[in-house]
Amino acid sequence: MQKSFIKQLLESLLDSDANNGYMKELMIEHDMAYSEELLAMKKYFQETLICEANFRKILENFLEKEDIFEQARNYIANSNLLPAIEKLVKAESIRYHLLVFAESHKEVDAINELLTSYYEPVEQIYAKFIDEAKYYCTQGIDIMRGKNPETKKQLEVIFRAVEIDEKIDKLYENNQFEISNRPHCWNKMLFKIVEERVQQRVEAFQIEDRKLNQNWVIRNLEICRSYIVEDLYAAKHFLRIFPKEHQLYNNFIIFYHNGIASKISELAKGELNKRELIQLLSWIRQYPFVKIIKSETANWALKTVEKEFANIEELRSNILEDEFEHYYTHLPHILYSIVNDQVLKVSENRKLNRIKYFD
Repeated sequence: MQKSFIKQLLESLLDSDANNGYMKELMIEHDMAYSEELLAMKKYFQETLICEANFRKILENFLEKEDIFEQARNYIANSNLLPAIEKLVKAESIRYHLLVFAESHKEVDAINELLTSYYEPVEQIYAKFIDEAKYYCTQGIDIMRGKNPETKKQLEVIFRAVEIDEKIDKLYENNQFEISNRPHCWNKMLFKIVEERVQQRVEAFQIEDRKLNQNWVIRNLEICRSYIVEDLYAAKHFLRIFPKEHQLYNNFIIFYHNGIASKISELAKGELNKRELIQLLSWIRQYPFVKIIKSETANWALKTVEKEFANIEELRSNILEDEFEHYYTHLPHILYSIVNDQVLKVSENRKLNRIKYFD
């Protein structure tokens, strides 16, 4: 099949009545001398014409795509994402089945080249859809925690559209169809936006510092933990409509783990006093997910231990057994220092109050 013939077929095969008449007019006269050969040729041409008729039918349906694209464009302009995605999926289904049919005739490259110009508008529609999707993903956590059913419905449509589009990419890839501007990789792009938003939320939970409250480390971490639990509860409740194998909720857990790990690493790199260090380590110990420490914070802890005890002999020399067979550790000293600091502070306050009283 020549390219010019395909183009002619693509532009002029809507006249199905004339084509059907052509098929009916195809008659092969009976010849007794070559009856078997003629019957075989008749069967071959009939099968060929049936294949071409099916091909024409697919092209007729394909040429109706202009209405599909226009409707999808209008739906997205009105933020009506569900019917827009349905139209776009239908357009992709038409393209995919047309290419599969062309593959059976070994004309994939020629047909795909012709389809490229017809499918240029669809990428513009996809771009507008992604703009809408980015907005909803940026507000994703707030939408999940909110009570507006319309925005929740839009976010659900976006997540489903991402999964469907990923399956379309795999279909083209498995059949080795090279489609312009694909794969879209929407999953990676949109979830990257969600992850950045989660990181911003975790960083925004710090409302105090050392100047305002001496327990600022534990207070900020507990506020962070409280909000994270609420966020994950809302996400789990919202994402229950998706199958578990999609791993959407697990992605959210990973995002929050990464955010907490980054926050802990930032705190660990700062200059913490004894109280703040104990608060940080206690919170890490009580947190149920050990993996939030990640490699960076774990390396920091390892280097701190190695620096504190450069050799094993020094480590052993700091562990002393007294006459009661009790071992000395640094923890009582640290706790005593904290308590002693508080006692001194209270004593000073009382002295000041007495001085003011006598004055």
